[in-house]
Amino acid sequence: MNLKMKHFLNDERTRIGVCFLFFLFMMLFNLMHSPLWGDEWVEYYYSQEAIETGELYHRIIRTFQPPLYNFLMHFWLKISSSLIWFRLFNIVIGFISAIFIYKTNRKLYSKKAGALSIVILAVCFQWVYCIQECSEYALMLMCLSASIYFYISCSEEFNYSALLGFILYSVLAIYSQYGSVFVAIPLLVLFFIHTIFSAELNKKRKLIVFGAYSFSFIAFAIPLYLLFLSIQLEQNGIADNTVPITGDFVRDVPFVFGQIIGYFFGVDDGTVWPVVFSIISVMILALCFITIMNPKVNWTKISIIIALIFGYALHFVLVQFHIYAMVHPGQSAGFFARYSYFYIPICSVAFPIIICENAKEFTGLGKLKRYATVILCMCILMTSFIKVTQNWHKSYDDVYIKIWEQNEGWNDYTYLYGSEYGFYYYVKQLDNYEESFLNNVSTAVDNNHLPAHFWAWRTGWGGAEWQATIDKARSLGYKVTVCDDSGTAGQLAYCTLG
Repeated sequence: MNLKMKHFLNDERTRIGVCFLFFLFMMLFNLMHSPLWGDEWVEYYYSQEAIETGELYHRIIRTFQPPLYNFLMHFWLKISSSLIWFRLFNIVIGFISAIFIYKTNRKLYSKKAGALSIVILAVCFQWVYCIQECSEYALMLMCLSASIYFYISCSEEFNYSALLGFILYSVLAIYSQYGSVFVAIPLLVLFFIHTIFSAELNKKRKLIVFGAYSFSFIAFAIPLYLLFLSIQLEQNGIADNTVPITGDFVRDVPFVFGQIIGYFFGVDDGTVWPVVFSIISVMILALCFITIMNPKVNWTKISIIIALIFGYALHFVLVQFHIYAMVHPGQSAGFFARYSYFYIPICSVAFPIIICENAKEFTGLGKLKRYATVILCMCILMTSFIKVTQNWHKSYDDVYIKIWEQNEGWNDYTYLYGSEYGFYYYVKQLDNYEESFLNNVSTAVDNNHLPAHFWAWRTGWGGAEWQATIDKARSLGYKVTVCDDSGTAGQLAYCTLG
């Protein structure tokens, strides 16, 4: 190896560039492996509704989310309505997120710490899943990453541009996904209290902060509640939902946090990993409090840890009471779903603080314990990396349409179960598509009057209805040929009588 090449490989900027290229590769890897699934189709079609007629607004208030993602996606899809362009939106904002997380850890510690944080993100299964799935969560992650960066910048050295960035991105995060309040609100409160009671800031700057907060509350918070959140809560019946407090409520507090972290890295299955991450949870929370009580740690770093603890406590309570993470009225999705993605940006900053500020205590551990810790971390990261490379598949519309086309499915009745968006999209992409192909397609089926030949197409949702039709057909003597059975991701069957 010549000296120029060796110098190039040893150059710090080269290593950081390689880390970002690896990150981008993992975001793009098998990006279109899975076609859009139910929720993604909803985002795709809702975002193309007209703004000026109010149709986009009426679509959004039927969902559980704020308006920003669909509003931005409306203009993004004006450029191109192709599915790959649709998914590339999240890749762009995911890369911006990585830049902010890198810059934050570089500001707090070093370029090496920043680069390491994005490498870990690149192999975090739920991070990659979130970026590759077209939904509002990736936009939330980007806004929270930017908000945390500007929070730290403004806390370390007050300036108006950083203050504007912090408040603006906090607002944008909340307008992206409601779960961001578990990070944005604690940071906003901590910054406000610290600023108002700071002896270092003059009265003018305190008044500006107070004015900026007041303006943001009036201009953004109140309209979001009145025009969106209050209506969504009422329509989904969440406000009237009550859940009793049990002993498990308090018992689970110290263990759930670590299990959420395990979920992010795709190691939440089985019986061993949940126990491991319950132990890790206790260790992390203990180190959080140790860091907070450490007089050598400055306020900026302590406040990040406090925000994490406060956000977790609030999140835990609201999930337990079925107020947040709702999937249907009275039903909670719990902690291990995309409703917990807001932890990723703040943990990407808080964990380096915990590790670096307690490094001296770690050096006292024996070699065996240190090696065991490294091996455990490598196992977690490798398990997550393998799951990323295996990718995910939540829908098989692209596979089903090929089977349907090869058998000229338009000549028979076709019944759609669950999310029908995929079928209509892909059938219209066929080279020989004619409007008559949809003449025998229906989302309603009468199991007591089935035609002699029909297709039963089910993706995403509607499993019980699909199975009821198949069972009825078999009981009537139909020959049922299951063309593809992908379990909860979908089934396709052709039924013929005689």
